[in-house]
Amino acid sequence: MADSARYTFNMAGIIMHPGEKRVLLRAVQGGWMLPQVEWQADEYSSWKEVARFNREMQGLLDVCLSTVRCLGEDFERATMHFSRIYVMELHSSYDNLPADACWIDIEDLKEFMITPEEHLVWLEEWLAKRDEEERTPWYHPDWLAKAKVWIEQALAEPEAQPLVSIEQVGVAERGCLLRVQTKENAFYFKALPAFFRHELTLLQHLARYRVGCVPALVAVDEREHRLLMHDFGSKHLDQSLDLADWQEALRRYAILQIDHIQIDHIQIDHSAQVEQLEELGCPRLPLATLPDQLERLLTSEQSLLFDTPTALSLEQVRRLHDALPLIRSLCQELAGYGLPETLEHGDLHAQNIALSGGDYLYFDWTDSCIAHPFFSLYPFLLDIEARWPEARIRLREAYLQPWERYAARAQLVEAFELAQRLAPLHLAMLYATLIIPHMKARWEMQHGVPLNLKVLLDRLHDAG
Repeated sequence: MADSARYTFNMAGIIMHPGEKRVLLRAVQGGWMLPQVEWQADEYSSWKEVARFNREMQGLLDVCLSTVRCLGEDFERATMHFSRIYVMELHSSYDNLPADACWIDIEDLKEFMITPEEHLVWLEEWLAKRDEEERTPWYHPDWLAKAKVWIEQALAEPEAQPLVSIEQVGVAERGCLLRVQTKENAFYFKALPAFFRHELTLLQHLARYRVGCVPALVAVDEREHRLLMHDFGSKHLDQSLDLADWQEALRRYAILQIDHIQIDHIQIDHSAQVEQLEELGCPRLPLATLPDQLERLLTSEQSLLFDTPTALSLEQVRRLHDALPLIRSLCQELAGYGLPETLEHGDLHAQNIALSGGDYLYFDWTDSCIAHPFFSLYPFLLDIEARWPEARIRLREAYLQPWERYAARAQLVEAFELAQRLAPLHLAMLYATLIIPHMKARWEMQHGVPLNLKVLLDRLHDAG
């Protein structure tokens, strides 16, 4: 596999001594280095996915470790090589280390030749700012131990289920995900920052409102923004080769959206339904506001456009400025179809839909908002078009069928295709206005703004 693997991942860890201001380094020929591992793979894995990294580092050092956070990554496109650096926490003895590893006082770091040099830069920057991380709970030492106590308490009712293991699956400023194994069952624990707390109330609402559309919840702690849910199995929609599964997933998602416009096929006060979603904490991103938000972004928030590897060029910024009148016109045209705002998942793709006992479970609602319903299918269709490009129309038809109570099929198709032209703008503004402003590690999400604006330019050009 090493000769043909598509990606190479080099992962380094900053490991601080539990009780002293020292960092773990390993001796190498000609200098010192942070503990690091490297592997090759055919499948891409995000910097957020840390289960394998934890296992590899534990095997390298023969200690128990967890990941606190990723500080950043560099990517060489020519070789498809990812270099990532993480902060890690030690959970076992700090004395029984490999012979080539030792603890170095942080005041003496400049006396050691650390390679590569970029790692020393990352290390010094993190040491200078680490006291600022206190607002993110899972960046704190001992957070994992406290989370384990809460999990054990949640599993003690109605009858005790002793823990067998807890595995860290993913970590970012946007949340921390753990897989919990007992003797008989598996669960997932999720902790969220305050700006995503609406996922907790929304999941409870959806679990009551339409059973079998979201994972079954075991416990929810709204004060600490965390939940425990049953494992819903390992089969996600992207693993299904049956197009009927994909069609049914979209049909049921449309019904879920419509359920928040009307009840039992009876049209009710739409404003009351929107108010209910707002009371659950769902933010609004109205269609009519998108052009003005884009204009403000282009003139006063340009750091979101340029300070990222996916940065826009000056020419692309000029084209977006020039396209503003067209974008305003298209938004007005889409609004003219009269489709009500409703629940929009924000990240609806095949890996966020699980197949479980005949149910289709929609999970990871952190990016959800109240918006034009048809924007939801933008990421979903990106998934499918690479796999089954000829299936797009059949999937569109499956999704639109429940919407026929609002308009004729021909009008729905027109509105849908128009919405797909504008959907990249919606997603870019979702990131730029509802998520990134709350984040300290803006790099984790910032690439999504220019990336989606580039897609917007392409779709405006292709259609025009």
